[in-house]
Amino acid sequence: MAGLVPLNNAEALAHLHEAGVEELYVGFHDDGWTARFGSTELNRMSGFGREANPFSFEEMLAQVQRAQSLGMRAFVCFNASSYGSPELEFIASAYLGAIADAGASGIIVSGQALIGPAREAGLGVVMSTVAGVFNERLAVYYRDLGATRLILPRDLSVDEIAGIMRTVPEVEYEVFLMRNGCMFSDSHCLGCHRAGAPSLCTSLREGDVDINLVPGDYDDAFLRRARSTEWLLNMRYHKRTCGLCALWRFEQIGVHAYKVVGRGDDPDDLVADAALVVRNTALARASATEADYHAAMELPRDPSTLCATNGLSCYYPESRRFPI
Repeated sequence: MAGLVPLNNAEALAHLHEAGVEELYVGFHDDGWTARFGSTELNRMSGFGREANPFSFEEMLAQVQRAQSLGMRAFVCFNASSYGSPELEFIASAYLGAIADAGASGIIVSGQALIGPAREAGLGVVMSTVAGVFNERLAVYYRDLGATRLILPRDLSVDEIAGIMRTVPEVEYEVFLMRNGCMFSDSHCLGCHRAGAPSLCTSLREGDVDINLVPGDYDDAFLRRARSTEWLLNMRYHKRTCGLCALWRFEQIGVHAYKVVGRGDDPDDLVADAALVVRNTALARASATEADYHAAMELPRDPSTLCATNGLSCYYPESRRFPI
């Protein structure tokens, strides 16, 4: 499998197909949902409004049908951090049947409550990273409930991913590969993915970092190291990430999809990165060894930035072409 890319622009669909993208994921906005549930998020990027969810429900269904006609798989996001019973009942009754009829391959969910209704509607179920599948036991748990694909957390190593896949081979697996990432785990995240009302994890800006230590409490050398570490963590870690160097290993263990994130990002930028993933996936499949792939791979834009700062923007530093 090649890239899995967000669709946030109708015109981008044809370009993604031309680039060789095989899978899409998409969110939507719905005034009916807002009228019933107010600011309760419909999906994890609802806080970014129509920047990340430009399609209405009907428009989203049309894009799913277009993707299906092109032979592309499409997944619809219901991955908010939490839902109450009324919201879950509304999703099941108002959306799932129409999504299945449109030809979607499945829905992306944050918890177990929608697994049964989705399977009853004939949809596959993808467990979001919000579900926190960090080990084999959790993979078994969600498999037994009926999940068909697991998105593995971005902070797992390649070896940890391989171990889970060997133990629970009956489901598909999806891993993060490009663009950006949060420095914290998505699982049980309390952050507000909402422009204008950020949480602590999204509110820091360069120049604002201050660990609030009183001068004189510690020696100056310690303060410099502490402030440097704090600045690196908040300003350089997972700001624009890449995992392309790990593609050869992922192909060897049979990963099904490589996630390119950015539902609120520039569509042309997404298409360019998606095409890069597709090209490098082909190179990885054609390479006999990891060294051969690393010698042949096409580097991302600004590799000096992505590969600098001790790999802080590298998803899988153990697989880096350039040693830390």
